[in-house]
Amino acid sequence: MRLLKTKNLLILAFLCLNLTSCTFMNNSSIVKNIKAAHQLSSADEQLTDLYEKKLTMQRKSAFEKLNIMTSFDSLATDSAKAAENKDREYKTRLGFYRNALTSAWQAKNWQSINVFKGNAEKLCNEDAGFDKAPRDCWMIRVIPNLAGLDEENEDVTKMVHASAQVDIEEANKLFGKFVFNMNAIIASLPGIDKSSANEALGEHVKLNAWKALCGQMTTLVSTLFPKSSEKNQAVCAIQDYYKELKSMKLRSDPPIGCSTRVLPDPQNAGCN
Repeated sequence: MRLLKTKNLLILAFLCLNLTSCTFMNNSSIVKNIKAAHQLSSADEQLTDLYEKKLTMQRKSAFEKLNIMTSFDSLATDSAKAAENKDREYKTRLGFYRNALTSAWQAKNWQSINVFKGNAEKLCNEDAGFDKAPRDCWMIRVIPNLAGLDEENEDVTKMVHASAQVDIEEANKLFGKFVFNMNAIIASLPGIDKSSANEALGEHVKLNAWKALCGQMTTLVSTLFPKSSEKNQAVCAIQDYYKELKSMKLRSDPPIGCSTRVLPDPQNAGCN
């Protein structure tokens, strides 16, 4: 028993050396920090496992699909609650918020995303979070916009299949949301590229922007908008986003088949 206790203390001492707040072996905050870090690691593993299950969701039963989405939602709630604990280390709290937002995004819980993002962004700005935890803070910044694009894609699909009679006011409102989220994503990409965040993050964000641009939003403009000044403005906006994404240093090129050729001629639309 004594040998086991000694071994556990040696493990704790090793972990302690990797924690900047570590001062005394009997400091209870050290144990709490180690426990919180382990909880975050477990939450991230759970998120990865759920995402892998979601990738094969089409082959699952309705009950299994519901269970996966409910699990994402529960994980989001638990991680957000863990992030609110001010006794935990700063970077650990940011990690929990990143997990919460990602889980809520996968659960398609747009309301939770709006609730979480305010506190998460505030925490990132409190203590140089974009320098101390660049991956987490950049994800916290862009996930609400990526989720917004997903929500808009779903709305376009519903609108296309709902009726041949399109509500132009609703179409304009939907395109306005798209513009808001695309502007935010494009504004964030240079910062992600220059930061020490994982390079794959920038590629993933840009790829999601491409998919939204060349997918449902092009469908919205080309099939739903009537021939009007609103359509011309939307055509020009999509052309501008296409050019801007193409000009960025990140490696992601437009996906195969991604083109604005289905749109009316930009010159005829009065684009610059």
